[in-house]
Amino acid sequence: TIMDVRIAEDWKAILAEEFEKPYFAALTEFVRAEYAATTVFPKGKNIFRAFDKCPFDKLKVVIIGQDPYHGEGQANGLCFSVGEGVPFPPSLQNIFKEVNSDTGAPIPQSGELDRWAEQGVLMLNAVLTVRAHQAASHAGRGWEQFTDAVVRAIAERKSGVVYMLWGSYAQRKGAIADPNNNLILKSVHPSPLSSYRGFFGSKPFSKTNYWYSDGLKSEYGTSYPAYVYDSNSYLYIHIENYRNHLEKQGVKIKEARIISLEELKEIGCSLDTNSCLTAPSWIYYTASWSGTADANGRVWGISTSGKLQ
Repeated sequence: TIMDVRIAEDWKAILAEEFEKPYFAALTEFVRAEYAATTVFPKGKNIFRAFDKCPFDKLKVVIIGQDPYHGEGQANGLCFSVGEGVPFPPSLQNIFKEVNSDTGAPIPQSGELDRWAEQGVLMLNAVLTVRAHQAASHAGRGWEQFTDAVVRAIAERKSGVVYMLWGSYAQRKGAIADPNNNLILKSVHPSPLSSYRGFFGSKPFSKTNYWYSDGLKSEYGTSYPAYVYDSNSYLYIHIENYRNHLEKQGVKIKEARIISLEELKEIGCSLDTNSCLTAPSWIYYTASWSGTADANGRVWGISTSGKLQ
């Protein structure tokens, strides 16, 4: 059958309860009838392709789209992605422009984003099917409830995930993710209607790479990033990647949380926050520095130069 079998086994186990609910049975019946009666995208075998290409244990990033592309040959089961050789839709063009501007990576020849999914990016549309040339034609039929359950399952089982929430629809859907334990990157949608109002220049890709970096390059010696700035004016402490290293130095980590800029000022730190990602030496602490953890196990400190340590 289309709906309850063709999904990766790891996701099938996680989402098993959803497949047994009445709404999902009704959704299955509706989608099967649609595929039998008219042209529907993506191909039936690709409905759950976002899950097949991104194993749950490798998941690092969630990108939320809304509706599959409804043009011939475009939708392939991953949000924003198109098949090999298919011209880039406008939103995908803008995503690639931001990748290029943000990271320097060249704009690729192919709009097929399997390479992202295989690195741990779940490219999830809120609605997983659509009639040809009829945008949102399968909205309100149950897919939204199912994909809400997907986001909830991730939020309950994983921390340290990057959520790229582009536009108000994605931001509402991703609201369940805890900003204390994940990196929430919000901007307007990459659509040409909104991209110039804050998608361009939002730097989600370098922020994600920084979040998951294994440590700064050798010119920063034994220093490791603790605080990551994002557009919500928070500095995130993200120390899970460095826990083992820190504990070898005798630093016990009890808490990882966000600190507002105001709180940092209270402990004597002044930062040019716009420089945080371009000048990572401004936002590091030295793991071997004694006294890094305070009585509550929080990791912070201020050096004489005013940098975070």
